[in-house]
Amino acid sequence: MLKETIIEFMKSVDLQPLQYLAAVRVAISVCESEDVQYMIGRFHKTNGNNGNFGFLDGQWKRLRGKVRRKLNQIGVPDIIIDIVLENLWPISFEISKWIVYHVEDTGIDCSSNFCWTPQAKIDYLKTAEILIKNEALDIKKRFKLACFYCLDSEVRSLWEQMGLSEKRSFFVRGNLKKSNQNPIVLYWTYFIQEVPIDYWGSKAMNHTQLFKYAVENGYLSATKFFLGKLKVSLRNRMISNCFCIHLHKLYNPKYIVKDHLTIACFLICQLPSNYQGMTHFNRLSLIFRYFLEWPIQKQFMTVVNRLRHYLRERTFGELLEGIFEKDIGGFKDHDYKELFMEFWHQIPEKYKIYVRTESRVGYKIFMKFVKEHFGFVFEENSFAIKAKFRAIVFQQEISENVTYFEKENVDFFKFLVRERVTTKSSIDRFSYRPFMNFPFQEYGTQFFNLPLGELMYLIDGILEIV
Repeated sequence: MLKETIIEFMKSVDLQPLQYLAAVRVAISVCESEDVQYMIGRFHKTNGNNGNFGFLDGQWKRLRGKVRRKLNQIGVPDIIIDIVLENLWPISFEISKWIVYHVEDTGIDCSSNFCWTPQAKIDYLKTAEILIKNEALDIKKRFKLACFYCLDSEVRSLWEQMGLSEKRSFFVRGNLKKSNQNPIVLYWTYFIQEVPIDYWGSKAMNHTQLFKYAVENGYLSATKFFLGKLKVSLRNRMISNCFCIHLHKLYNPKYIVKDHLTIACFLICQLPSNYQGMTHFNRLSLIFRYFLEWPIQKQFMTVVNRLRHYLRERTFGELLEGIFEKDIGGFKDHDYKELFMEFWHQIPEKYKIYVRTESRVGYKIFMKFVKEHFGFVFEENSFAIKAKFRAIVFQQEISENVTYFEKENVDFFKFLVRERVTTKSSIDRFSYRPFMNFPFQEYGTQFFNLPLGELMYLIDGILEIV
């Protein structure tokens, strides 16, 4: 039943109206245009230096404005423009992800030859195969690309085409052990020269370690390749170990830029359904996380409602945090605040109690949200802005300030408090202890039952106005 239900939903993703598909095709064409792709790449470089990903709010507004002007100039109907703009963020983010995936490893930072799937995702393998054949690109970059995708014949062909000076950039003459190349590239450099394995002299160069490396760093093609090189008797145990050790990045939305989620789904499918070595890992949680990805996150609540009886309290907590991280991470492919609230309202009461009292999820969510959107709470000399924020929370007559604070953020703040998603010791402690200095050991304690009328005291305590 579970498997059949999931397959049914996966098939429904492809059943999109023609108008939507046409608009997505337009969005892809716009994002692939030279000036828009240049802007995406420039924003990526700026944000990457600051440890961010995706687009900052100002950058996003500029990108939307540029695309709208381009479409208006060529007479695209408004109804199509609206759908294009709705899908602009995920498609432009697909390109940004591709840049993240390739620029550091291969030096290739743009492409006019993207291959797209019907779900408007870049087909990485087909795109790589086209780029490898593009002789206008530096042959060393194409060689690295072939190595990362483990394309045996292409690796050999490009190696033969390179001159001696180009080959030397991949190893130190007379001593292959000394190289600063990525282990996957180094593996292929050794392999095609038929260097004896015992000469490699590095524990990181055997198939087991390369499989771990590929999983941890999000290389899907290399993961598949090196898994196939492992002894059959080792595969199940190695996959299980990956979920314990090497797939921790799966739970950090920032690492969506690589293929960790797809790798996890692939590895799960390689295990027998009755395999006992995965008792520590919640496979269902992984499936639900998959339904938080564009373009199928619109199906998320339908899947939750259909499979509710399979879920456990810990899974609800993990999914709450996953939805919240999408919102706080700046993902604009869906309204994740609204999804968070809808999901919370449909959680059974016993699971809400778990989130409030026995897990750290609620407190982490509340703290991250306040720090992200209301950082002035932690500043000593910000009485005026704190007072304005308090007034907005209680809907007093200063509507001109709503835009400054972003109404949806204020509404979400009130939601978190009203629903007691947060986990804290007691309302009284807010009035005399600095909010930012609450001890971590108190994560697990709960709010008192908090009537809406007492919300004022909580807000005053947090803002240290009383």
